[in-house]
This record gives sequence, structure tokens and C-alpha cells, in this order.
Amino acid sequence: METGRERRFLIALIASGLVAIALSRSPQWLGGQLFPDGDESIVALMAKHFAEGREVPVFFWGQSYGLTFFEAAFAAVSFRIFGPSDAALKAALLCLWAVGWCFYVLAAHRWAGRRGALLAAVAFIVCPGWAILSMKARGGPVTAFAFTGIVLWLMPREIEAATTDPPPPTTTQ
Repeated sequence: METGRERRFLIALIASGLVAIALSRSPQWLGGQLFPDGDESIVALMAKHFAEGREVPVFFWGQSYGLTFFEAAFAAVSFRIFGPSDAALKAALLCLWAVGWCFYVLAAHRWAGRRGALLAAVAFIVCPGWAILSMKARGGPVTAFAFTGIVLWLMPREIEAATTDPPPPTTTQ
């Protein structure tokens, strides 16, 4: 059972972590590194069409894989609010990544308590691999990161439910 003290800890950890995420990505924002590469440009066009109500993309254009719906949806919302721009695209992806980060922290707390949550929070923020990829619209990696966090958060609840459910009735002959 989660206590009020644990809830306050998680709120403080997540709030300070979101600030740390924004600060750790600030060199990219302030250093002129927001220009999209080719894949990101395609996701941006998909998001623009989505925001205009033209089509709802599921996969990366021209592919039958690469679930792009979520990245394009976050970018489409950002485009509707801020207008289509490189910064709006990058901010949308960072928001999706931050949602995943929150679920990893919550999952680590469920699996390993306060120390696990703190370790996961810091490790993902400072992980060099995610420093740039957390803002890249590539049609999958950020979505995969976010959904893996959600699944890891859900797993302990499902494991607990499976172990506490009464066994099915058996018949003897």
C-alpha cells in the first residue's frame, strides 16, 4: 500500500526530475541543435497532416513497420498549439519521452522502493544515449521507451493479481 509519505516522495522526485530533464536538454535548445534530420522531417510532415485532419498515420510513411502514431500525435498536438516548427517537434518528443521516464520511475519504485526510483530517475536523465534520442522523432524509439515504462509499471500489479487470485476449481474423478 502506498502511504502519503511515499506519494509525496514520488511527487517530489518526478517534479524535480522533470526540471532536471528540461535543464539537461537545454544545451540542445540553446545551442542551435534543433534542426531535424530526414526521418524527423517525415514524422513532422506526418504530424502536420494529422494536425490538419488530413490523415492519421500509423506506420512511418512508406513502411509497414515503425509505429509512428504516438510520435506524430504528440507532434500534431504541439503543432496545433505552437505552430509547426523544429522546436515544437522536439518539445513534443521530449514530452512523450518524459511520460515514459515518469512510468520508469514509478515502476522502479514498485519494484525496488525509494532507492530504485531515485536510481532510475537519475540514470535515465543522465544516460548519454537518451540525451539526444529523447528529442528525436524517428518513428519508434521514443514510443518504445514510453510504452516499456508503462508495461514495467503495470507488471507488479498483474503479478500480484495472478498470485493472489484463488486457483481455479478442480474436479476429481
